[in-house]
Amino acid sequence: MATEYALRMGDGKRIFLTKDKIMEELEAGMANASDLGEIPDLSGDEIDKLAEILMMPGKTVSVEQGMEVPVTHDIGTLRLDGDQGNSGVGIPSSRLVGCMMHERAFGADTMELGHIDYSYKPVKPVVANECQAMEVCQQNM
Repeated sequence: MATEYALRMGDGKRIFLTKDKIMEELEAGMANASDLGEIPDLSGDEIDKLAEILMMPGKTVSVEQGMEVPVTHDIGTLRLDGDQGNSGVGIPSSRLVGCMMHERAFGADTMELGHIDYSYKPVKPVVANECQAMEVCQQNM
C-alpha cells in the first residue's frame, strides 16, 4: 500500500493523498495557473520542492529564509467587523483590533487600515479622525 500524506484543502478539510496523486495535482494546478496567468510553467525542480513541502510530516511547514513572499490584506478590517450578507464575518471589533488580528493571528505582513467609504469626497470631513486612527494603529503594531 502506498504511503498517504495528510493535507488540508482550502476550506480546512483534511484529505490523504499518495505522492503520485500529489504530483498529479501539482502539475494540473501549475498547468491551469500558467494558462490562466499566461506565465511560464514551473520547472521540475520547483514542482519537486512544492511536493517536498506538502509531504513534510510536521504540522507547520515553511520555506527557507529569503524565499518568503509578503502576505497582505485589502480591507481586511472591514471584512472582520462588517456583515453584508455575502461577505464579512460580523465580529464586533475596531479597525485597530482588526489590524492586530491580521498581523498576529493571520500572519499578514501588511494591512490596509481602510475607511468604510473609499470615495474622496465623503472622507474629507473625517480626515482628522482617520489620521488619529492611523497614529493609534502605528503606536500599537
